[in-house]
Amino acid sequence: MNIQKFIIVSGITLLLSACNNKNAHEAVRINPELIGMWSDDAGCNLTLLQMNQELILDSFNNAQGVSKSKIKLNIRKDSVMTRIIASDPTNNWSAIFSEGLIMVDNNLCKRALHKVDSK
Repeated sequence: MNIQKFIIVSGITLLLSACNNKNAHEAVRINPELIGMWSDDAGCNLTLLQMNQELILDSFNNAQGVSKSKIKLNIRKDSVMTRIIASDPTNNWSAIFSEGLIMVDNNLCKRALHKVDSK
């Protein structure tokens, strides 16, 4: 009888601990490769900064005259890609970082952005 109680209590404890941690996510660390200036040959450029533990879009400009600045960003790791999304849902800015390039979504940049050498 004691073994049955132990098995039942252990099972309930395991289920409760699994349910309690289902929304616990490890914080995504900011990849240091993201920080800095990025551009393409078509006039699209951006600068990403890290302030405290947050990623900030310091400035963004493209050839069509769209410019944005001082936007707090969220990052999410998806397999080999890192999604970069504006924290404020009213701001429609997002990008993907993969293999050393940044692709800005919503046709804001036509080409992939490469990191500008800091010479």
